[in-house]
Amino acid sequence: MYKVIKSIKSGKFGSVFLVENESGHKFAAKLFRNKNSKESELSSSAELEVSNFNSFSTKVKDIGKASLISSSSITGLPESLSAKNFNETAMLMPFFQKESEPNYSEIKIYISDLADEDVFMGDPKPDNFFHTSKYGLIPIDFGLVFHKNSPNLSVKYKNALANAPFDYPDAFDNAYTGKVAKKYQGVGVVQSSQLNDLIHIVESDSDSKELLLGASHDKSEETLLFYKTASENKKKSANSCFECCTIL
Repeated sequence: MYKVIKSIKSGKFGSVFLVENESGHKFAAKLFRNKNSKESELSSSAELEVSNFNSFSTKVKDIGKASLISSSSITGLPESLSAKNFNETAMLMPFFQKESEPNYSEIKIYISDLADEDVFMGDPKPDNFFHTSKYGLIPIDFGLVFHKNSPNLSVKYKNALANAPFDYPDAFDNAYTGKVAKKYQGVGVVQSSQLNDLIHIVESDSDSKELLLGASHDKSEETLLFYKTASENKKKSANSCFECCTIL
């Protein structure tokens, strides 16, 4: 059994609590809200985040191990919450003591280093990171942290990664032509609101054109269709591209 000591963080998909077991060892436990999501919508689960956490700990930096536990094994939840509000399966992970919260300048460097190791983060914002005395700067939310070869990286998550430079531009040197942004954009399909700008890149930036039109093995068919169509329609309006591209 695990007893809640205090609430740490509450987000879109769940709540994180500091808990301790019967031996007095402290952990962080994340409970995931019951929510019926469409297949195409971003969602998270204990199974997904435990897998992402352990993959990161294996491939990038050993920060411990996460595991699955039953939500009903957690006692002492605040009165405003109930185990019935959460999925039966919860995530148990090491408790990291936050020394400070990073700024975007530090995050830019960090996610660039992660991208060099083929690890990507779909929501690189300051409150998803901790500075720790033991491990330095690390992510503390693993819902959108994937290795490019992760079996968890379905189309909706690939697209979230591809759009991260536009959703979190402060975390990237340049959302359109930056080296790290290009790596992210190569993972999935970019939203329709960015098509005009990407078509311009294909026309005007030779380095971007080489990357965008390169048929690397990990691009989805929809992504390749966009890049091929963008090239073929360099002298047409963006509306022409809208008619034949897969647009989110």
